[in-house]
This record gives sequence, C-alpha cells and structure tokens, in this order.
Amino acid sequence: MIKKDFSNLRLNYKRYEYLYEYIDPEYIKRSINSAPLYWTNYKDATPKIYETIGIQVIEETIYENVIDFNKLDYLVNILENDFDNVFLLVNQTKLQDRFIFEAIRFELIRFELIRLMSFSITGFVSPSTENSLNETRISLETIKNDFVLYEKYLNTKNSNSFQILVKTLDNALIFANKQIGKKDSYNNFDRLTFVKDYIVPSFRLVLQNQIEFVIESYKETSNRPTIFNYLSEHIFGDEFLNPYMFTNSLDKSNEDIIKLGKILFEDYNLSLNNKQSCKSCHLPEKAFTDGQKTNFSSKDKSNLLRNTPTLINSIYADRYFYDLRASSPEMQIEHVLLNSNEFNTDLFKIIETISYDNINNYRVLFQKAFNNYDKDYNNLVSITNLKRAITAYLLQLRSFNSKFDKYIRNEKVDNKFVTLTNSEKNGFNLFMGKAMCGNCHFPPTFSGLVPPHFNENESEVLGVAATKDTINAILDGDLGRYYGIQRDRIDIYKHSFKTPTIRNVDLTAPYMHNGVYDNLEEVMEFYNKGSGKGLGINLENQTLPFDNLKLKKTEIKDIINFMKTLTDTTFYKSIY
Repeated sequence: MIKKDFSNLRLNYKRYEYLYEYIDPEYIKRSINSAPLYWTNYKDATPKIYETIGIQVIEETIYENVIDFNKLDYLVNILENDFDNVFLLVNQTKLQDRFIFEAIRFELIRFELIRLMSFSITGFVSPSTENSLNETRISLETIKNDFVLYEKYLNTKNSNSFQILVKTLDNALIFANKQIGKKDSYNNFDRLTFVKDYIVPSFRLVLQNQIEFVIESYKETSNRPTIFNYLSEHIFGDEFLNPYMFTNSLDKSNEDIIKLGKILFEDYNLSLNNKQSCKSCHLPEKAFTDGQKTNFSSKDKSNLLRNTPTLINSIYADRYFYDLRASSPEMQIEHVLLNSNEFNTDLFKIIETISYDNINNYRVLFQKAFNNYDKDYNNLVSITNLKRAITAYLLQLRSFNSKFDKYIRNEKVDNKFVTLTNSEKNGFNLFMGKAMCGNCHFPPTFSGLVPPHFNENESEVLGVAATKDTINAILDGDLGRYYGIQRDRIDIYKHSFKTPTIRNVDLTAPYMHNGVYDNLEEVMEFYNKGSGKGLGINLENQTLPFDNLKLKKTEIKDIINFMKTLTDTTFYKSIY
C-alpha cells in the first residue's frame, strides 16, 4: 500500500514539476527532489555534509528490506512542509505567457527532454520502482495539455507549427505507450527513436511557435548571458551551450586572441626547462591527449599520478582537473604553469620570457590582440591576458559534429541522410538504459556536466583498481577529490574523480584517471563486473549502486560501437 501511494505521489508530482522547476529550481533540487546521495555546497567556507531529503530519499527508504517508519515519518513531514512553501511561492507568482513558454522549453523541454535521456529513461530518478517510463508519459501529457491551452489563440494565426507540434507530441505519446506495453519495457524501450523522432523536433517546434506568435522570450527581456542558448534549435549542436559562461575571460574572442593563444599553447619556452609546452602533453592527433598511461614529470622524469585527459569540450565544466581543484580554465592554466612536475616556473619568469621574446614577438601580438580591451600598452603583456589567450584557444576545441550528432539532427552528407548501424543504435539504447552509462555521462556533452542547468560537474567513486588484476584487485591509492580543495576534504569524496567526456573516446586510450585500462573492452568489463565492489574492493562510499550489469558480449560490443560514433576530428583539422 505504501509503495502504491508513493507511486501515485511521484506521478502526480510530475504533472506540476515543470512549473516548480521554473520558479525555484534550486529549492526543488535540494528539498523536494534531492538525489539520495550526500552532498556539499561548494560555496561553504568549511567542509560540510548536507542531509538528503525529499521524494527520492523517501523512495529509497520504502524499498529497504526493513522499513524504518520513524525515518519515513520524519521525511514525509519535511516534504509536506516543503511542498507548502512551494505552493505559496507558485500562488504568489503572476504567470505570463512568456513564463509558460519558458517553463515548457526551459524547465520542461530542457529539463524533461534532456532529463528523459539522462535521468528518467535511465532509471536514475526512480531506480526502485522503474516507474520512470510512466513518468515520461505523464511529462509528455503535461507538455501537450498546457500547450493546447493556447490553441484558440494560436489557431487564429493559421499556424502550421502549432499543428505539427501537437501532432509530434501525440505521436510521442502513442510511441511511448506502445513501448511501455512491451515485455521488459524498461530495458527494451527504443530511446534513440524516441529522442530523434520526437524529443529533438519538439524542442525546435516550441521555439518556432513562440517566435511565430510574437511571445517574447528570455533573450528579449534580459541582457544577462545564460549557459543555455534559448534560441538554439538543437540540443545536439555547437550553439546549444555557451562556452564563455564557463570561463572568467572575455565574452568574445577575436581571431588575434585565438592565434596568440595557439602560439602560447605550443611554446616550450614557457616551461622552466624550455622543453615542455601544453601541446607536448595534449597532441591534436590523439584528441589532445598523449597516449600514455600517465605522463612524466618535467622535474625528474618519474611518472605523474594521473592520466592526461582530453582538452576537447573540456571547457564545458564548472570545475577542472580530475580532483576538481580549479574553478575556471584560467585557474587550470595557472596550476599547470606553477606545478613543480609540469611547467615548474613562476609568473615573473613567464612575463620576462614573453616580454623579451624576439622570435614570436609577443609584445606586438599581445598589443594586437588586446589593444581594444586595454589601452595601456604596458599592461597588455600580462599573466591575465596570457590566460585569456590560451583559454580563447581552448574555446575552439569543441566537438558536436560527430556521426551521432549528424544522425540525431537528421542531416545529410553527400546528399544522403546520415545513418547508424543496428549495432550503434542498440548501443545507444543500452548506454542510456540497461548499462546505466547515461547516469554519469550526460548528453549532450556525454560528460559529468549535469543537465538541465549545466552548471555543475559530478564526480564519482568507482573503486578503480591499481592494476588489471581482477582476482586480487587492489584499490588505486589516489584519493582524488579529497585532496583537491580544502572544502572537499570529506570522507565521501575519497577516491572520487571528475566524470570525463566520452566524446572522441576511441582516440583517447588508455583510460581511467590512472590509465589502468588500455582499451574500451577492458573499461566495459570493469563496469560490467560492478566496478570496485565487483572486483572485491570494499568501498563504503562507492557511488555506483549496482553489483553486476549482466551485459552480454554482444551488448558490450554494441555500446563500444555507439561510443565510436561520437568521434569528431573535423574541428581541429581546420586548426592544424
């Protein structure tokens, strides 16, 4: 009875979630629908672990072998009080047409449709009941019903876009209902068709309707930049996320700044021994990695602690490095310059080097690049501008033109629509479903950048082994995020590492933070066994909940084939 009541609660909540999320997303995230994991606030001055409450925590409680009714009663009382606060806030908010469209597109389409791929469809939100497919249906019904409220007004405009959107949503509901009716519908749901044929078109059509019916958008009411480009027609496109929102740099980069950044990126003289540049560890032909298990220290040629990650799409993050110790790409650059095992230099020496460089003639290059931003010539050659320039170059290393992107956008190459093989299609469905890869590698970046707000990077405790030995596996000793910054020095972050992108993953071997696995087959076997716990490594704070994925060899092959469709080298071939 308790489980049935809870299921009804979740389904009813989904009918109104988009408005709650639009009005106060942070409150919903932390109070109403908090993930059942401990969390910390990056803004806190000292380390602090926060209590998890809300719907997901209640669900976890009622699906325990023995229900703790005292805990359940406590959680329900808090939830009732929090819902009272939400209702009060909603009632005090005077909704305008703009709010409804933005709520549908920002907080229902942007939240639900991206979330359908990375949360609900994967079962992340509802792992115990596997009720997520019903919630998908409820969300679609809500989108359609609220949009149809405008039917009388919109039909006076004789709009084809309105009718097409309603038909697309109707077809999405028909498709979802048919899929839900199948045997083992959770694992057999055709997520790829659902996303490509219904979600992506709906995302575009809502915007078209808003423009056609002259309903103002956020873009017209505020000059404040946002991470999500409201006028974007595609979720899987380079224009969807604003890369400048992740930097401390200029809001735009001219060609001279980018050119300067590339020269600095390749300059060996910035390191103390004049033998190391950014490019020496981030090779374009290896998708800006180095192909090594771990690179070597510039100081004594000993192995560094961690594998070199790709720089492609690395800009899309709120924190950088495997241990999340840098809060901006500019800070990341400074860490590399000063690290005794990397460039091993100091800022004064760098300024001296570039000020008196007669080969690249940096003083002229800096003046040409930054003269429009700072008229004082003496200040143009600075560490700030050096970091700006390299960041401007890193901003060009963006990859959203892979085979998968072209397929999902329904594009043509040589007058033929891009297609995926049956193996690649099945691989995506497994990736986002049974294999649970999409629980951590979120579309569209396929990294730990969490939708729908894209302002937070996740880290995970996987229990990565020190070697390939699966019989007597030993935990890798690197504590990761625990030693990143002082505020993260909490036990839950021991052995926790930033979730990297899997775009271009076919080019970035070896894998994991310590480079322990040489190929994708080994990586998939690690996850299939249940990560660290499956290898016999006892980690109380492991964040992956499963013991064994029970993937067949053919399914593993399909997942790998899908991941290879995310390879895109076109953008940097034009740079080099």
